[in-house]
Amino acid sequence: MSKNKASNTKFYNIGQFRVHYWNNLKQETAELARCQRGSKKEKKHSDNARQLLDDLSAVEHFFSFPGVHRLEIFRGALKKSEYMSLSNHVAETTRQLVSDSYRSHPDILEDDHYLDENEDREPRDGNSKNDFEVLFVEEMSEEEEKTLRTKLKELRNPAEKFSYNIVVQRSFQDAIIALQFNHNIQAVVIRYAPPFRSQRINGLIKPYIDNVLNLDLSTRTDQELGPLLGLWIKQFRPELD
Repeated sequence: MSKNKASNTKFYNIGQFRVHYWNNLKQETAELARCQRGSKKEKKHSDNARQLLDDLSAVEHFFSFPGVHRLEIFRGALKKSEYMSLSNHVAETTRQLVSDSYRSHPDILEDDHYLDENEDREPRDGNSKNDFEVLFVEEMSEEEEKTLRTKLKELRNPAEKFSYNIVVQRSFQDAIIALQFNHNIQAVVIRYAPPFRSQRINGLIKPYIDNVLNLDLSTRTDQELGPLLGLWIKQFRPELD
């Protein structure tokens, strides 16, 4: 570890960061589930859990699991004071993340009603699948992203031995960060010319992306950035499709 990185963060890489924050969220929600309603402890642990969810959103944008959608579900449960359900599902999510078990259970990633189910998620066909992620790079709206996910889900064949999930990034910088953080990405689709600047870079992740922050292509046109991103991927992640 470089002295510079050691002075900026206590985590060697983003993987350690995620595990630490998810474990902290598990502990806080477990404490919250044990609190008496209306007590000072409830407010303390509720505030702590809310802050951890905000902090995790800075990095979960770059992963399909647990991902920002699940964070939104957890925020909703916290707001409605569904503490026991929240605690159980945060604990299960953390277990799946740490063990990598979600990668062989693709249904876990597709579950839009995760907090409404009490049983552990297993593949619907009873068979484990090898999961990978596809990065889509395009400046699209949230509604367009939902439409894309729905269309791709409809094209999937349940008999396939592999399952893929998508990660959508809307800028050149975001795409590079996703490729640097998320080694489960095995393919990239650059659909249209992306803008250069990210709107998502948070101070918590800056110590891990010096190379991205030092790269300035802001003078390049959006039309140039697509081919340049392809060249960058070929150089630094040559194994990708």
